[in-house]
Amino acid sequence: MNFKMMGGGDMALAEKITAIALNLGCRIVMVPIITDGKKTRMLAPFSVKMANSGADIASLNNPVIVITPVGYYPVEALRKDIEDLCRSHNIVKQDAILIDEMDLLNTDRLNLEQKTRCLKGMGFQNIIPYKLGFSEGAIGYIPIDLNTIDAIKDRCKYELGIFLDSLNLALDVQSDYYLGYICSKQASLASRKFIFNTLVEKINDCSQSNYIIVVTELESFRTQLVISMKETLGSNEENKEIDNNAARLFSKTSIFLAGEDDHYLSKVTEISGVGNKLVNIIFCNKLPKNIFHDFIYLSRTGMASGDQSLSEFLSLTKKVPYYEVQPWKFHLAESLSKIANDVGGSELRTWFSHRIVGQDQYGDEFSTELASIQKKPDTLSKYERKYREIS
Repeated sequence: MNFKMMGGGDMALAEKITAIALNLGCRIVMVPIITDGKKTRMLAPFSVKMANSGADIASLNNPVIVITPVGYYPVEALRKDIEDLCRSHNIVKQDAILIDEMDLLNTDRLNLEQKTRCLKGMGFQNIIPYKLGFSEGAIGYIPIDLNTIDAIKDRCKYELGIFLDSLNLALDVQSDYYLGYICSKQASLASRKFIFNTLVEKINDCSQSNYIIVVTELESFRTQLVISMKETLGSNEENKEIDNNAARLFSKTSIFLAGEDDHYLSKVTEISGVGNKLVNIIFCNKLPKNIFHDFIYLSRTGMASGDQSLSEFLSLTKKVPYYEVQPWKFHLAESLSKIANDVGGSELRTWFSHRIVGQDQYGDEFSTELASIQKKPDTLSKYERKYREIS
């Protein structure tokens, strides 16, 4: 687990690997190792669904050590920690699997080769390195297991109905739902681009649009987010960047902010338009994991950030969402762009680039271009059909 990055992506990745192993009949012990890329700290092992067995690693037969993610794991720390683990629990150095994050900026083949050589030098017999992601040599992503997906499908409408009722909102399955997950300093830009462009994609549809935008640093961006939305959806005379008149996209847009702890909703502003649809935008700083998954499954599309939310959107919707790229995930955005180009040529690559927002490895912002209100719906449909092939 890398404590330089906030969020639970590392643990979620471990849980998905655990689900695969459990389905194969394995017994699992989890050993959290905290690293900041320089020093490490090993926490107490704990068992996963192992009845009456505690965390006695020494009792396991034919042990396989899975180390993930390895990108920020210093080689010497890896050597010391695994030696300590094997010595403390009498683990036979036999099989090891290395799994890296999706197309991490500082993770290349050499990184995995170094760590593979390190384990071989320690006496491990069989070592298999994997790199998640979409670049050359990568294996894609680890999906949510099918049992969990079936459970989400079964519970989705019921759970969301209760959740939205607690916010004094009603679940309307005829409405369109959009879920965004934003965890960088680009919160205003990312939400602005995501909301405006998705409204343009459905400009001729009168269905109500509901946006649930999780901004992990919401407290720092509350005022900025509201101002940004008012500028984006307000008068075209004040914002020359917006095509024609954004007011055509909606009849009324209501913007809500959720409380930091209790999720109590406060309507902070209302924007009038001349279109035919109602729009609700809810900004919150977190959602329960089950509700987050439910919204992904119900969503027409969404905005992901990092590895975990991207793989969840791919698992539950079978479509590539909008993507808020962090500087260290620049290679991931580039590899997705290459796939778009391979599938649909430069036209699809350009269209895909308009769905990415954030910063590259040099800290420069990606294109902030908003969609054109004049785009024909049939053209967007053609792009979307092609784009689905990426996943």
